[in-house]
Amino acid sequence: MKYNHIGIPTTASFDGEIPLAHLKMTVSDHKNNPFGIQWQRYWDDAPYPELVKTVPHVAFEVDDLAAAMAGQRVLIHGGAGGVGHFARGVVPNFPRLRDLQVIRTWAGLRPATPDNHPIIQLLEDPDGFCLATGHSRRGIGYGPGTGQLVAQILTGKPPSLSLEPFALGRFAEWPPEETAKH
Repeated sequence: MKYNHIGIPTTASFDGEIPLAHLKMTVSDHKNNPFGIQWQRYWDDAPYPELVKTVPHVAFEVDDLAAAMAGQRVLIHGGAGGVGHFARGVVPNFPRLRDLQVIRTWAGLRPATPDNHPIIQLLEDPDGFCLATGHSRRGIGYGPGTGQLVAQILTGKPPSLSLEPFALGRFAEWPPEETAKH
């Protein structure tokens, strides 16, 4: 597995726009960004779930997708309509839920990084954009500390702890050499 890019959906214009009419989206060239960031603006008629159009993601390359997914249990397939697919995966395992009537749904999204540590960093491009994402389940606990760090970063104050472990650049070569051997 090799890091490819971090995709960040936006509704704003950005430098170097590349329209992809067949995908109904406009992107930036992540290969010319030092951190592999790809800005993504989805067109009004883009046929993707809101999750895809609104939540940043980290993308990796694999040689064989089928082999990489073999043996993995996928509850919600990429591009699928979330709740229905989730229910079809859950009900066979919990038959008592078969007659449950769904009145309302909610999803707490948990974007995570491959090493399970958040990304907290002020980007040079676009100027003044602070990336604070990838907290996964720990977001509610890390929120106040992340908020403090972001406030320090954006106001030009020295951060209260080193941001090096949270730098996006740590994914430039993924996986790290010491873990790739195991």
